[in-house]
Amino acid sequence: FRLTVSGFGVHIMIAKRLLFLGLVYILIDSGKTEEPSTTLFNWINYIQSLPTPIYSPDPFDSKPCFDDVDEIQHWNEDGILSGVLSNGSVLQISTNDIDIKKASGNATLTNGDFEIDGYFTNGCFKGLVRYYRIYDTDYIGEGRKIVKALIGITYMKERGIPYSGSTWRFLRGTLEPDLFAYMIMSGENIDGARTPISSEDYKNMFSGGNVIMLYPDFQTAMQGKFYQGDLVEGKLVTIPEVIQNYEGLMEIVTSKPFGELYKRDVASHKKFSIQPFLKDPYEAKNCEIRRSIIENAGDGVFSKRFLKNGTAIGYFKGVKLREKDIEPITIWNVFTGSLDRSKYLIQYGENDEYLDVPEEYGKVSQYNATTAHKVNHSRKPNAGYFDCNHPRFGEVLCLYTQKDLDEGDEVFVKYAITISRDTVDRMLKAGFLASRMYTGKSKDEMQKSFKPYVKMLTNFNHEHPIQEIIEDMLGFH
Repeated sequence: FRLTVSGFGVHIMIAKRLLFLGLVYILIDSGKTEEPSTTLFNWINYIQSLPTPIYSPDPFDSKPCFDDVDEIQHWNEDGILSGVLSNGSVLQISTNDIDIKKASGNATLTNGDFEIDGYFTNGCFKGLVRYYRIYDTDYIGEGRKIVKALIGITYMKERGIPYSGSTWRFLRGTLEPDLFAYMIMSGENIDGARTPISSEDYKNMFSGGNVIMLYPDFQTAMQGKFYQGDLVEGKLVTIPEVIQNYEGLMEIVTSKPFGELYKRDVASHKKFSIQPFLKDPYEAKNCEIRRSIIENAGDGVFSKRFLKNGTAIGYFKGVKLREKDIEPITIWNVFTGSLDRSKYLIQYGENDEYLDVPEEYGKVSQYNATTAHKVNHSRKPNAGYFDCNHPRFGEVLCLYTQKDLDEGDEVFVKYAITISRDTVDRMLKAGFLASRMYTGKSKDEMQKSFKPYVKMLTNFNHEHPIQEIIEDMLGFH
């Protein structure tokens, strides 16, 4: 039915088939239709904000989802029915029942860093279900902090089979899972799929020839063949409309695919790129390479439109290297100017992993599919990098804004120059031993002589950080 509030021009439309979701749409007569990208953004935020799973009124299948349900070890304590599946997943249901096959209630299923949140009944998740990845940020030195990031939405039907028309997956950055969702996928699940009970199961659902990939602006989209969320080949599509179906899921209406055929293009030591001039369509809207405003800096990266703070805007694609493959930074090669490293070399992932762009591909005339390797250094950056996985380029660094950028602003990041503690220790020990040999003093005498200089060096480092001195010597200003 439609209810019109006189004098306010506000129409409140309640769709009967969506009553069970508790969704009320308020449409303001402004003469404008909401953009599909805005509709998607608001829907995702709504689903993510729901405190509890959504119950479905559909009739439930009596068959359980898990083949080994009779073997599940389970117990009920304080109204929580818990069970451990054969693969180690832990199922917890809010109910006073003691039989998992008959129990009904809000439930979670946790497998390592993967979690399902939904309504569980008759041995199955049923209705709208959310998927999360659990992050422990302790490893990045920020103290113990557990973060749950939404990575998927689907609707479970008979025997826990995900609805094939519109199952969603969200790919997020590893260090900032709540801020940098950089693409969304929607597509058909593998035939015969059952309830995903691990992150690998969920990835398998995004294989086939009818997967749609959206970039962070919810407008730039690609449709084609994917394998476990990785692009095999696809073309661009436009999104004229999004529709919310009976199950409460958003379905994307797309145009006919058009333009160039994009293919999987992961950098390797043998071949850096198979499509070096086919620009990433989303990055091409955000960034362009021009002459830097920094004197003698060469190329730089500039914004092509207003870019909001905290937005992923581009990608740094490179060949993966290990620390053993590159020349280490030492006090000696910095002060003597003998350090021989690629100017594009950048740390990635764990401490001993790096990305590099071969010298010949550093030229725009040889490669311009991505631009983030051309970003210049500043001690007052307006952007940064974080680890991410691109369906076309594989493991890369995502370039994201740390401030609002206006059209035409040059993008800057702060290059991280690190000298390992081991290197510093070795250099100090070498200096200590050389001084003993030169002066002929004993170890105790040298330690007494060194103490005032160590204090002086510490005070100097507070006033003039060693890192900035090294940056100046390497030409980073």
